[in-house]
Amino acid sequence: FLLSASPSCFLFLSVSQLAAAAAPAAATAAATAAATATATATAMAADNAQEEKGRAGRHDEGKAALESVTDFVEDAEITTDAAKVTSKMNELTAEMKKKSEEKVRRHKELMAVTVKPEDVEFVAKEMEVDSTVADMRLRENAGDLTATLRAMIN
Repeated sequence: FLLSASPSCFLFLSVSQLAAAAAPAAATAAATAAATATATATAMAADNAQEEKGRAGRHDEGKAALESVTDFVEDAEITTDAAKVTSKMNELTAEMKKKSEEKVRRHKELMAVTVKPEDVEFVAKEMEVDSTVADMRLRENAGDLTATLRAMIN
């Protein structure tokens, strides 16, 4: 093994021999590791695919069950809601008509009350409001100046 007496050459030969001896073992270990990794990856992929398939199946079953329940409820709600909406619309229309009639009646009553123009001017000036507001407030209080001023202050 010794071609020369120098330590560097001896070391060089020893490293070469070790590398030559280790190369086949390293190649075999690398090939074994690669094969193991490939087998593991394939097994994991198969497990994941099977798990996804199981999840998808359960999801599809649940979705189908939910759709059947939802369809029934939606059909029932539509027919009931249409009747409820029509009924409620009729109630609201009648209520609005009643309020409108009451408002017209009240306005006629207020217009029947006589107010003095000087009272309207006084209320408008003292309370710093428009003359139409002063007129309506006086009419609401039956033309009584004192009651109108008290109502506007409070």
